[in-house]
Amino acid sequence: MTHKRILITGATGCVGRRIVARIAAQTPHEQVLVVRDPTRLEAWTRDHPRITLVTADMRAIGDHRAEIGAVDAAVLAAAAWGGPEAFQLNLDANRVAAALVTDGGRVFYFSSASVLARNGALLSAADALGTDYIRSKFQLVGAMEAMAERVDMVGLFPTLVIGGTGPETHSHFARLLIEAGRWAGLVRRLSADGRFHFIHAEDIARIVAHLVDAPPGERAGAERLVLGNPAMSVDDFVAAYCAHIGRPVGRRLRLRDWMAESAIRAFRIRLSPWDRYCMEHRELDFEHAVTPTDFGLDPYCANLSDALESIGIPRATR
Repeated sequence: MTHKRILITGATGCVGRRIVARIAAQTPHEQVLVVRDPTRLEAWTRDHPRITLVTADMRAIGDHRAEIGAVDAAVLAAAAWGGPEAFQLNLDANRVAAALVTDGGRVFYFSSASVLARNGALLSAADALGTDYIRSKFQLVGAMEAMAERVDMVGLFPTLVIGGTGPETHSHFARLLIEAGRWAGLVRRLSADGRFHFIHAEDIARIVAHLVDAPPGERAGAERLVLGNPAMSVDDFVAAYCAHIGRPVGRRLRLRDWMAESAIRAFRIRLSPWDRYCMEHRELDFEHAVTPTDFGLDPYCANLSDALESIGIPRATR
């Protein structure tokens, strides 16, 4: 295995910290972490002999070229969730960071499965109707793939991410699942259309750590990988969640579109164009979503119950 120097951003986040730990555990590579606040890193990370810390705002990463030095690969996991910072970080800063990788190197950038159609093509509605976050992630794909002649470019498009070891590191979806317990009595009585995927942060890390050392011929040019376990229907997901916490579903009330529209009017809910689009397109399954097993790796959480337990939602005792 050839020794590499890898630039990592977003190392304090739910997925980023898993990637750092996985690369440190199973490879000899050196990692350069660009972080705004090193105190948010775990102690072992700050003291690791093969990890170099660069304290910087990701949006100013170009000012720290000398500290970062030459890098053979980059894993760009930092993200901003809205406002002007979304384009400054998700698009502009990632483009600068990718340019720091030496010719012939490899870049892994994180977009979102929401910007893709079911077949993996870019979804034009994401750019036309999306929030600042969605639009910046859509435009990032084109910016990164334009650099694919110089470096191998692997786009990572996570579906709903479950993971985190505490409130500060839980993913958005993990927080929602933790809060959902108090509404289980109601939710288990409802039925709704829709399908979607989920994946655990550790499984994303296992895929990334594997691909860092994949042969160039296997992962060359520009590639898009949707990350997700097999899709589940909304009803199956709710049933699995409720079974995990010991609240099996019974007879269900089918939620109809007119009910949602009535609630929107009654409670004066303001929907953005992207919210409206998502309401009307609830089948969020992809033809070629991948998991660790697609690369010959053992999955960390192959089912929902394991994923729920990993974020502190215990299995019901029988």
